[in-house]
Amino acid sequence: MTSAERAATGLQTYDVTVDSVGAVFDHLPLVFDFRVFEFSSADFNFDRAVDADDLATWQFGFGLTTTCTRDDGDADEDADVEGADFLRFQREYTGSVSPQSMFVPEPPIAAFWPMFIVLVVARRR
Repeated sequence: MTSAERAATGLQTYDVTVDSVGAVFDHLPLVFDFRVFEFSSADFNFDRAVDADDLATWQFGFGLTTTCTRDDGDADEDADVEGADFLRFQREYTGSVSPQSMFVPEPPIAAFWPMFIVLVVARRR
């Protein structure tokens, strides 16, 4: 380590390999550098990037309404995965594709069948 690196970490010259009289230690100290990162609220997989993987997480969880977490795609911590979470994702998106070109999943066509049947029956009357 350079003297600047030792000063920044609080280590002394002889803390690493030998003691002050030149005797060699039988072990080396282990130095760990822990850094705490603030993750974006839309970083659902905690890889420090809001990208397509996070969009896939949100899409998979879209429509869940109770006990949801960030692992499910809940960016605003209100226990459900909805459009507000997608808006937060769009604002924090760091990928290469424009977030405006991303789609919000539409309900499946099966959700429209009951309405279609009601309209056909009502028209026949």
